[in-house]
Amino acid sequence: MRRVAFEELIARAAQQVDAGAFLLAGNDPVNPMTIGWCQWGVIWGKPVCTVFVRKSRHTYERMQSGAFTVSVPAPETMKKELSYCGTKSGRDVNKVKELGLTFIPTDEGLTPALEGCALHFVCKTLFHADFDAEKMTEDMDADIRARYYGANQKLGNGDPHVAFFGEIVGAYET
Repeated sequence: MRRVAFEELIARAAQQVDAGAFLLAGNDPVNPMTIGWCQWGVIWGKPVCTVFVRKSRHTYERMQSGAFTVSVPAPETMKKELSYCGTKSGRDVNKVKELGLTFIPTDEGLTPALEGCALHFVCKTLFHADFDAEKMTEDMDADIRARYYGANQKLGNGDPHVAFFGEIVGAYET
């Protein structure tokens, strides 16, 4: 892996994330979860990656470790792995074992990067904020609320996300 400035990777990562990327959280074992949303930028004078995780997800528990990595595959790769990690819970299966995934340690010694991906953002959690289900009912665009927080969610309150703001402490390409 080659360490690079995070700004060099954002445009490529943003193009790919809609097709899926991996959020790696926790240690021993690391749990990979497919994400389709992510934000990169500068907040509080720091380079930040923001990810969104529902409280119903196993990854939410793993995010309490205080660090996470977003590993972004090259376009048109790792489709099977993205699908599996987006439909199976780490509570029920060992995704790493089932898929034969391997990890690459990073210089930061936090959550590792996922081998086979092209871009990696290693992050230390700065802050997390719950989406407020009542406020979402009042203020969120109705179409967005219905699509992402409607009756099809695991929790009766729409299963709102928690936003995790992570300082990007390492950015790599492979």
